[in-house]
Amino acid sequence: NGQGPKPSRHKAFHMFKEAADLGDAIAQYEVSKLYLTGTGCAQSNKLAFYYMYQSASQGNPLATRELCKYYRDGIGCVPDHLEAFYWLNKTFNAKDKESVDLYESLTNVDGKEASSRGNMF
Repeated sequence: NGQGPKPSRHKAFHMFKEAADLGDAIAQYEVSKLYLTGTGCAQSNKLAFYYMYQSASQGNPLATRELCKYYRDGIGCVPDHLEAFYWLNKTFNAKDKESVDLYESLTNVDGKEASSRGNMF
């Protein structure tokens, strides 16, 4: 078929990681997701968090939303709803179902409205 072999997952990971380490926000997002699942690398929640934070800090809206989830769920960090709200606030869109779902997951703790957190917007 004229196509060469597809690069291995390990090789793809290293290509993304090289770009991520050079500061590419999209590559940082992708490397985070790869570390989270252990695709092409050893699984590491701490490294997943590190790269997602780097990407979000550069304004990548996908990373900003994911970082909110990492803080909410304690993925690679101590769970912190205030930090989760901070990052969600950067990308919140009331017309976007995922944004609304994230907001509701952060304001509804043990079936009770967490109004002090919910008022952060």
